[in-house]
Amino acid sequence: MTETNQAFESSPILCQQGWLFDIGVADVNDDDIFDIFTTNHNATESLLIGSASGEFTDVLSQWRLDQDRRFPGLGDFIFQPPANLAGLHIYRRNDTELHLHLERGKAIKPIQGQILLPAPKNNKKPSVALLGRHRAEVRISEYPWQQGLQTRIQFKIRPNGRLVLNTRFSETFYSVKLDKSLPLNKIHVGARQIHPSSRNFTFHLHDRHGMAWADYQGDGYMDVFMTRGGLRGQILNFPKTPVIRDELFVNRGNGIFQDRAAQLGFEKQGCRARKVAWVDFNQDNRLDLYILGKKSPNQLFRQQPNGHFQNVAIRQGVNFHDSSSFEWIDVDNDSDLDLLVAREGKLSLYRNQPKRFNHYQTIPVPGTDIRKLAVTDYDQDGDFDVYAASPQSSKLLINSGGRYTAIDPAMVGLPTQALTVNWVDYDNNGLVDLHTIPGKLYHQTPDHQFVVTQLLNQDVPSWAAVSDNPKGNDARSAWFDLDNNGTRDALCEVIQNGVGQATLYRNLLTQNHWLQLKLIGPSGNRQAIGAKVAVSTADSRQVQQVGQAEGSHYSQGHYRLYFGLGQQQGSGSIQITWADGTRQKVQYSKPDQLLTIQQP
Repeated sequence: MTETNQAFESSPILCQQGWLFDIGVADVNDDDIFDIFTTNHNATESLLIGSASGEFTDVLSQWRLDQDRRFPGLGDFIFQPPANLAGLHIYRRNDTELHLHLERGKAIKPIQGQILLPAPKNNKKPSVALLGRHRAEVRISEYPWQQGLQTRIQFKIRPNGRLVLNTRFSETFYSVKLDKSLPLNKIHVGARQIHPSSRNFTFHLHDRHGMAWADYQGDGYMDVFMTRGGLRGQILNFPKTPVIRDELFVNRGNGIFQDRAAQLGFEKQGCRARKVAWVDFNQDNRLDLYILGKKSPNQLFRQQPNGHFQNVAIRQGVNFHDSSSFEWIDVDNDSDLDLLVAREGKLSLYRNQPKRFNHYQTIPVPGTDIRKLAVTDYDQDGDFDVYAASPQSSKLLINSGGRYTAIDPAMVGLPTQALTVNWVDYDNNGLVDLHTIPGKLYHQTPDHQFVVTQLLNQDVPSWAAVSDNPKGNDARSAWFDLDNNGTRDALCEVIQNGVGQATLYRNLLTQNHWLQLKLIGPSGNRQAIGAKVAVSTADSRQVQQVGQAEGSHYSQGHYRLYFGLGQQQGSGSIQITWADGTRQKVQYSKPDQLLTIQQP
């Protein structure tokens, strides 16, 4: 169903439904048409490839990027598989429930087997508990194993029998061993009822949180790093195993991805990974990777000349244990990237120095949970400001000479509470506006104040509901040019009581001129992450940084730059400071185009 108002046309978009954690856009196949991705903890993600017609195709399983490649759809735990196939069904429901069901049929006999899964040492509660059984017998035990524990589930199920178990740590690996009672084509795993290749098999969920898309090795294909959680804070108490790790899927072309995280030096080291971003922090034209850990040390993996990665977070002074978000910004206009980190009760600014990052400024924000840092030069003075979004008390950070002053957003007409936020010049008049959820679209006036519009009046959770159930009520949004017509469209997901629905809002405003830029950097940083651009016309100068259009909370992939030109119809100039500090000046002859510029 499509609904239209004078500025936006809305329609639902089909994403995999589950416990949504993040949503974002990236040009995954480099065709200048944006694609959509989600991360959903243990639930199946979406990877929707866009087309010129505006339609999307989910290729997650086709490209073998499922949580478990052998059993695509294993994370479809909101769908119960149909009981129309005789044999043993093994599947998940409601994230923590493991179901085993022996459907009656011709020649179906009782089946016996066992499931092994790791558990943390000093386990105060059982890792596995019986929720229900019918025509089934089960024995659950734990014993020491590889510096931790292992849980053994031994079972026997008769035809039409069922076994339901609660697994506290569903985001781990399960080793299954079955007797020979059933042929392999009578064993069905997951909601899609995939047959295993052996009666001894494993399956694995990853608790994915963030995705960072970039062509880090310069072969023309977008690779993706996926962060996973820390087993509900117990990762250091689990048995040491290489299976519990983050993932780096290297794109070999034609939809073929290979996980190379372990071979290239990425180690979990107890990091309960959330947000992730590629960055060239030392300007050597090789992308590095920064990972935020929830109540665990952040990691900064520097890429070595041989393509391997080394964690240098301690050496660089950025191994924080209490951060909730971060952004890489050239705060002081010296052409290298500084680090702004939202930490417990404060915002901390670290300047990039030759040997390490030096603490430069602390901004107290007591009792405030900063969800997102949105970057732009909203007042057009040539440096980058930040809206720090919080459901308690947001802050507007105004940059003056490389130092931030925090003010109440209400002082310029902006909301003081937000679950998510994006700066966006939605009408291309040359002044950046602000979109928040809950909230509305706030239009900037020439004196750099903001007035609320009546556009995008979405159904959102009330602040009372957010306070009562902060995990069950949340929001995500991303603004991007879906159809390459010059205006940015909005992708919004509002979660109420744990249930989310993604909606696409097509922007119908086309009265102003525009310019969009796609920068291509050197082979080690083809997305030109960290480059800065100034576009000058007869009556304005706008400064942006590659990556500031990013809408995701925990992910990365949106590198296009968007400049609204208002009624300017003529030529203009583009001044680029590339990520390695080199400069380039380009003239454009006309507006209303997506311009691709490659670093010389």
